[in-house]
Amino acid sequence: MRIRVVQVEEDSGVLEFEACDDAPWAYDSEAAGVVVPPPISTTPGLVGDTIVAVLNIPILRDQDDELGWYVGARGTEAGWRGGQLQLSTDGGATISAALDIAGPSVIGTTLTPLATEIGGEYLSRQALQVNLPEQPESISMDTLLRYSNRAAVQRADGSWEILQYQAVTPLGGTLYALSGLIRGRYATAPAAIPAGAAVVLIDDSLTFVQLQQWMVGTTLSVRGISAGQDEDDVAWVPLSLDKPASQQEWPVHHVRAERDGSDAVTVSWIGRARLGVENAPRQSKYFTGYRVSYSDGFTADTTETSHTRASVPAGATVQVAAINSITGPGPASEATPT
Repeated sequence: MRIRVVQVEEDSGVLEFEACDDAPWAYDSEAAGVVVPPPISTTPGLVGDTIVAVLNIPILRDQDDELGWYVGARGTEAGWRGGQLQLSTDGGATISAALDIAGPSVIGTTLTPLATEIGGEYLSRQALQVNLPEQPESISMDTLLRYSNRAAVQRADGSWEILQYQAVTPLGGTLYALSGLIRGRYATAPAAIPAGAAVVLIDDSLTFVQLQQWMVGTTLSVRGISAGQDEDDVAWVPLSLDKPASQQEWPVHHVRAERDGSDAVTVSWIGRARLGVENAPRQSKYFTGYRVSYSDGFTADTTETSHTRASVPAGATVQVAAINSITGPGPASEATPT
């Protein structure tokens, strides 16, 4: 037989062994084998480049009532973990300002064009197909009227339109159809939008970058650097600050020009404040009044919403524009004296 020694003791030259049978059952097991999955790779993905969207659009928040741009960014690869926006005023020779970018914005492109529309007071019958890195959400009409689901879409000339969308229909993959559009928000023109245009969803990921007033009329350079990326590998992109929308006053409403018996003309209008939108509108701190301009060359500035001029030539037309101390008169609204 075979035994297994478990203890040995020695006493006065006598060895005592404690042992037990080497029973086969002591080595048997009923454990069942399991399939071990392969290890999951924790290697970071490629960082990729940083896509930067610089939005020259009207002010979206009252606290941003300054001269500036809204900026959003996202990476091109799964390993992107933020980056930095750099600004140069001398073509990239020196970096004038740098802004850290923590979270990604939803930046994509249009797949279909939008035709020009007359105005944005009513729902559009058009739908816009887009390619976005994540799916937007549909909302109710009540939520839409509270200025939710906003997007900025870039026109062929580089300017931007702000619109809203109510319904989102998935088309497969990263493609979606946006419908229930309200176009021309924030006094932007509901003009033609081409296919392949940039589209940016407006949310808290957008950062307002304040610019200096002396930069108006100059060309600035911007670039986005991914975290861990060599900045020398990224080219500068020139952007003009000729028409800063953040401080451009909006067109006035309902301009009326009436003559009296002495050929004097009284012009009246309804001003349009840029802050607070339609819930609690109020003027910008850079708003300075209105400019009344006649086609014969006469102009007058006023802080009131009416103006009277004596002896206006027959056939003369009149325009009224709100004035901003940074950008000057905004788009004008016209009337013909009757």
